[in-house]
Amino acid sequence: MTARTLAVNAVVFSEMFHLINSRRINASVLNRDGLLGSPHCLVAILFCILLQMVFTYVPLMHTLFSSVALTWVDWFKVLCVGAMVFFIAELEKWISRRCFRQTHETKMR
Repeated sequence: MTARTLAVNAVVFSEMFHLINSRRINASVLNRDGLLGSPHCLVAILFCILLQMVFTYVPLMHTLFSSVALTWVDWFKVLCVGAMVFFIAELEKWISRRCFRQTHETKMR
């Protein structure tokens, strides 16, 4: 049951990290405005985290969804998966910007 709870939380946290990253389709969000620039986005993420805590720690949810409480090590794993999604998306944007710039410069010659 720990694996199931880890998987659900990893997917949800990956989506939260992707939400932050998707605020800018081509530009990097690795700056203050990119990470903190949308208060609505931050409120949605905080609400989602609250719901995940309910899913993970409320005994009724354990019964309904066969979930279990996670340890700090488990949460670290969940956050690593989410961060991995975030940085892979940032790498993809960087590669796209670089390839587009080279293609654009070649066409301009």
